[in-house]
Amino acid sequence: MKKISPSSKLRQWFGHMPERIGEFSDRYIRELEEEPERERLAAKINERALKQQVTLVYAAKDSIHNHAAVLYKWLLSRYKAHGPPLDHLRSGKRPVCFFQSTAYI
Repeated sequence: MKKISPSSKLRQWFGHMPERIGEFSDRYIRELEEEPERERLAAKINERALKQQVTLVYAAKDSIHNHAAVLYKWLLSRYKAHGPPLDHLRSGKRPVCFFQSTAYI
């Protein structure tokens, strides 16, 4: 679901600079909430997470300051307020996982 990733412009501005993570998070969340296609994809991720393990993929070397971490927190907060409970995500029954990929072919 590459379309739920941050825009190229936002990614380039962020440049994987940890000191920009706060502003990056705010801007990325704005993108997530303002674009209907991303809203649809977020709902699809939630539906899948209720049935199976979901993996959020990122290519950054930093496992804390990246778009997948922001997306994960946003998905949890969003569905706590607007959708079915996601307690199983924290219980380990069907965890959301992060997978780091450093090369794409």
